[in-house]
Amino acid sequence: MVSTISIRTSRVRPAVPTSGSLSPATYLSPRFGYKVRWDTPWALLDETGSDGSNDDSVTDRLVLHMRESGRAEVQIVGGSRCNLLDARETIRFWTSDLYISEFMDPGTLVVLSEATRTAGGVVLVSPGSDGDPDVVTIKEAFEVDRGTSVRVTLIADLPTFLDTCREMRQTLHVGQHGLLHFFSDDVLEAVLS
Repeated sequence: MVSTISIRTSRVRPAVPTSGSLSPATYLSPRFGYKVRWDTPWALLDETGSDGSNDDSVTDRLVLHMRESGRAEVQIVGGSRCNLLDARETIRFWTSDLYISEFMDPGTLVVLSEATRTAGGVVLVSPGSDGDPDVVTIKEAFEVDRGTSVRVTLIADLPTFLDTCREMRQTLHVGQHGLLHFFSDDVLEAVLS
């Protein structure tokens, strides 16, 4: 399950194409200009945007998955600060009972959350079903440029989560930022053991 917050804005925006520029391992946001670069093992799964019609916020959305193993999926949603919450508000929303009941599986627990005005993260653990392992979701919010914010969601099974995080730090970048930079491997390992 991949979730996105949609924040309404009353600003009227000109029509902009919803597709970004894609090359085999690079995405350029058509509205906000940030660049996402990835390397093996990531592969493109979906790329969409919202132009602000139908009460959606204006955003660009990119979804990647681990090509060979399929063990993880990452979603990157970018938008301007005026139509995405600041990081503290975003983390407050992602840890709220409303968000968890609406967008996460029953029994999901918030195991870690921290935020500043410009960056934040939350780690949630959902129980596996029918003998499947628990699923870990890490969500981060941060500014990539002045006025442009990105929301990142990584979903992976608990047994492979830490290895997936280490791999993601090396192979997936937004602008000059490596992803999953808010919580260190040591902190994640301590919380998830």
